[in-house]
Amino acid sequence: MKVLIKKIFEKLDLFIYIASNVILKILSGITMIFVARYFTPTDYGTFRTLIAFLTLTGILINLGLSDFFLYKASKTNPEKEIVHIISIYLLLYSLTFIPACFLFSIVYKLSWIFFAIGYLKIFFDWSYDIILKSLQAKNNFNLASIITIINALIIGMPVLCLYKCNLSLFHYIASVVFFAGLNFTFAFLIFKLKYKIIFKKVQRNFWEIVGKASPFFIASIMVFVYLQSDVLMLGFLRELKEVAFYTSATALIFALYVLPTSVYNYFLPSLIKNSKNKKKFLQEQNIFILAIFSLVIPIFLVIFFYARPILHIIYSGKYDSSTLILKILSLGFFMHGFSFVAGASLTALGFQSIRAKMQVFAAVLNILLNIYFIPIYGALGTAITTFITEIFLAVSYVYATIKIEHKLFANN
Repeated sequence: MKVLIKKIFEKLDLFIYIASNVILKILSGITMIFVARYFTPTDYGTFRTLIAFLTLTGILINLGLSDFFLYKASKTNPEKEIVHIISIYLLLYSLTFIPACFLFSIVYKLSWIFFAIGYLKIFFDWSYDIILKSLQAKNNFNLASIITIINALIIGMPVLCLYKCNLSLFHYIASVVFFAGLNFTFAFLIFKLKYKIIFKKVQRNFWEIVGKASPFFIASIMVFVYLQSDVLMLGFLRELKEVAFYTSATALIFALYVLPTSVYNYFLPSLIKNSKNKKKFLQEQNIFILAIFSLVIPIFLVIFFYARPILHIIYSGKYDSSTLILKILSLGFFMHGFSFVAGASLTALGFQSIRAKMQVFAAVLNILLNIYFIPIYGALGTAITTFITEIFLAVSYVYATIKIEHKLFANN
């Protein structure tokens, strides 16, 4: 145990990277708190529904390409892979705009202009993510930390404009998109100063790349389904005000996910590289487990036992009725700790397809449970559904990981 703890503290860039992401999420969470306090529950519900729909659209356009890029670039040179990813993404991005605008306005009876402006944010965020993944693939977490801190400083600017200029919801969305573009520009310039960006012409079949990225696409869409699709379903089946009460709790939980997610992003490339070496892989996995649960357990305990005072302080009593929702979501947060470890292990060992199949089942389960619980319990029903899905996912991931590791490493 002492050896594992010592090895964790030797990874100084890990702590710097985690700290930068913590700063980003704290400021991001603070901005959401101010937005929730500024707008009415209906307007805030509209905003969160729009963000959820944009997120879904972004995943459908991406098709798992960015995660596939990280997987491939961790083994080879990122510059060899990026040209394919960018060209395919731009094609899909262009073709999706009109049908996505139409669908948004029909389903939620909101102006398509809201979505049209937000659509630019999808491109800016994806481009920024590719730069970040390139740095992760190169194990340059120090530069990734610098870019993340700049993002953290920029992310609060729309809220400053909101309070300074008394913006409407429409103008606030426009300012969010503008600053997302500014954030990508800074990240691109910093990356270009450090690395040469060379777009090499390499012939590769479109469907070959999409096919290889499909497990990552399935994984990302399923993650969205059991983490954010409930927002879209809640907005469709109930009032947008219900979305506000639910997302006031999820905003806190998702902000806290940055800690274990940062650890996950740090260890995944290393697990992939050591996947053929039993001793190194299991050693890295043990450090990963210790790092994850040293964060997950204390966070869960604080949120579960102090849910009401936390909500009351943050939202000034506006969303105290979301206390039970937050408690249930904290239980799901704890269970997701197991999913982080086992999920990364499955991906690193080359069994992403098995992970994807489990996520498909979890997503279907999530949708069916939401259809049942939302009409009866509203926002509380979405929290119950998320917790049940997290239990299933954690158990299935851990079982599959233990079975696969035993099979692969039995003779080593």
